[in-house]
Amino acid sequence: MRTTPGIPQSTKRRLPKWLKVTLTVFGVLFVFALIFGESPTEKVAVPTVTVPPAATTTSTSAVPRPAEYVVAEVTNGTTVKLTGAAGTTTARLLGLETPPASGESCFRAEAYDWASQALTGKEVVAVLDDTRDVVTSLVLADGTDYLVKALETGHAKYAADVALGSAAAGLREAESAAKAAGLGLWAQPCGGVITSAPEPEPAPVPQPAPKPTPKPEPVAPPKTTEKPPAAAYYKNCDAARAAGAAPLLAGEPGYSAKLDRDKDGVACE
Repeated sequence: MRTTPGIPQSTKRRLPKWLKVTLTVFGVLFVFALIFGESPTEKVAVPTVTVPPAATTTSTSAVPRPAEYVVAEVTNGTTVKLTGAAGTTTARLLGLETPPASGESCFRAEAYDWASQALTGKEVVAVLDDTRDVVTSLVLADGTDYLVKALETGHAKYAADVALGSAAAGLREAESAAKAAGLGLWAQPCGGVITSAPEPEPAPVPQPAPKPTPKPEPVAPPKTTEKPPAAAYYKNCDAARAAGAAPLLAGEPGYSAKLDRDKDGVACE
């Protein structure tokens, strides 16, 4: 080959075959990626799921609330009959213990009379738990807390119950004050002892079974003391006829063979 003098000839270098193949493969892959691939700026839409808020359940057991009543009757120191908008309810005053209705109980009459005078016919604001038929709070129209008043005057003793809650501490303090002052049932002769079990009735003494009445023994008929009639004797048939005995049969008293002439067993025919 000839070269033009003065003009330098450029040196050409060829790429290796393996490199050409590799570049070709990458080029093909790049084209496929452009055609079938996803754009890097595109975002896949994610469906939004709306979760409804959880339903709020309302408890069916409502907390007892204060309500206005009139005390229709006080049956004993801890049981009252309340009349309100919903009708009449008999309930027990929670937190109080009074003498029982039976047995040898100290201070029973005083406690019952005081409770009746303090409550009967009075308007009150009470918290009534009708699920247990108990009253956890009872306040008179003048603001007096009846449960506290009964305890601090010694007309009742404190009876613990979890339903009293935070009010229990105040009831205990009221009882402690009455006890320290010796009021009501804390005075003598009770000394805080208001109950005593009724004396058990004596067991009935078994009565002995009645003895059977003996049957009367049969009474023997009285023996007759009559003497058998004496043997009759008739001198002759005229005497037999006069005595009304004729005729005489053989074997009868007065029969005699000498009177039977024909010997036929019949005499004085």
